[in-house]
Amino acid sequence: MIRINDKHKNHILNKLKAEKDKIRKMKKYVIKHIQWHELPHDLEGRNICAVDGSRQDARLCGGILTAISANAIGKNLDMGVFEMNLFTDSYYISDRIRRLMMTMEYRTAAMVGGEVDLVLMDGTLSGAIIMPSLLSSFNNPLNIHPKEAKELGRLFIKSLNEFLGEMMEHTESNIHKNTLLSSKVFYDFDDDSMYVQEVREYISSNDIFKCMDNTTHWEIFLEHIEMIHALNNLLEWDCAFISKTHYEKSISNILKENEAIIEKTLNSSVINSIFHNSGYTITKYDGDGRLHINKIFETFKEEFPQLKVVRDNPSKNIIQSYCRFVNGGILLGLEVPTTNKKSLEEVISLLSPYSKLGYPIYLRDAHRRAVISKKEMDTYVYSLMKSIGEHDEELGVFFQNGRSVL
Repeated sequence: MIRINDKHKNHILNKLKAEKDKIRKMKKYVIKHIQWHELPHDLEGRNICAVDGSRQDARLCGGILTAISANAIGKNLDMGVFEMNLFTDSYYISDRIRRLMMTMEYRTAAMVGGEVDLVLMDGTLSGAIIMPSLLSSFNNPLNIHPKEAKELGRLFIKSLNEFLGEMMEHTESNIHKNTLLSSKVFYDFDDDSMYVQEVREYISSNDIFKCMDNTTHWEIFLEHIEMIHALNNLLEWDCAFISKTHYEKSISNILKENEAIIEKTLNSSVINSIFHNSGYTITKYDGDGRLHINKIFETFKEEFPQLKVVRDNPSKNIIQSYCRFVNGGILLGLEVPTTNKKSLEEVISLLSPYSKLGYPIYLRDAHRRAVISKKEMDTYVYSLMKSIGEHDEELGVFFQNGRSVL
């Protein structure tokens, strides 16, 4: 059944025409302030790789079953990590799954960063550093049990450092086992649990955990530490972040100074309407006002020196750009941290030979390798249901799903 009709189409058409007219009037202000540079010369023969991730979940009676992947693709490099888990608490579950995927992407990139000249990430660094904790002042362990939370956090960071050293030895093959340590602290199921043994011993010897029925907030606390730990390790290597839809404020701010208002979602449309050839801009990151007070990061920031540099002064330490690699091609957002040894121009020179179709080829390949389709997820659920049912028929009740009747 097709529900779209001419009224819908005309409504969208008229809104776009109105935005087009608005953009046309604003071009003169943008041209004054934004310079479109020619692409620098290609740097041939350098080795880069790209990392992307994917996630799927199945909402079942027994909880939320998740599948998360991250893949690194480059010349003579093809490495992936795959993880499955079951969450029995739905608190901020979609946001938690997204953050866990980001953690796996950052860690995978950090594992291969020393083998290449540049690691290319899908997404934005600015979005990562402004991402707030999912905990409020009422349920953050640092507020409720500050002494215990600080001690537990430091023990967990120590475990993460040891575990990453072990993981670095396995970059030549795919890792098809759960590697997120935050999911192992309160559950002792596999060999890698030994890395959190000291953390677990601290928990078992501490009275505050003995009377705790629900550990969700502590798990989220550890998940956030693991994410910023992985991002900090990535920033130790030369990296760049590419976004296909880039919402930043620099052009909106230019227009605002000239008493013209435009939403930041239309900034790329403004650039597209003015500059059509290959090239790039340099824009200033202006997101300081969006930096959330992140008590977890502030407490442990000395453990994360690379991330501290970027987060303490993002407008100085995140170089933003709009970039087009071929004439008439897609306009991409590009972010490069100053923790890099390479400048923005050097990064573009490295990317150009791999972007002759307008988009970095390895980033496309990483996406295709990482993606978990709904059909694939359904296969995993069926396989688990069959296997677990053979082990214990009564556990089959956890796999019931009300949507299966639709």
